[in-house]
Amino acid sequence: MKQNAAMSYWSTESFLKWATLMVSTIALLVSCVRYPLAVTLKATVQDVLRQELPRYESVAASEARWEKHQEPANEILRRLDRDLAILRDGTTVNESNRGLLVQLGNHLLAIETKLDLLLRQNQQPGKPFAGTNGP
Repeated sequence: MKQNAAMSYWSTESFLKWATLMVSTIALLVSCVRYPLAVTLKATVQDVLRQELPRYESVAASEARWEKHQEPANEILRRLDRDLAILRDGTTVNESNRGLLVQLGNHLLAIETKLDLLLRQNQQPGKPFAGTNGP
């Protein structure tokens, strides 16, 4: 039984020593290989980016294309704004002209009424014409 316990203790100790040695060795290998792997991967990523980036348009080109697409729409909006301003001006002029025409019609009606009165007075015998001095 002492042999089994001694063997068990020795195998456990041996396993721990070997496990410590293996973990340390793997850690050392990883730390030694890490930099060359990082440099290699970095170069690979840069090469892939250099190949892929020309396939996509730049931000400036995208904005220029967007502005070029927006130009006709902006021009249409400017034309509509000008047309709307002309219509508003025309409406204002028409309203003022309508007011002037109403006043002109009222004045013409007043003149017509006065002329009718003058003609009636002139047609009645014995009454002098209102606009002249009598004989």
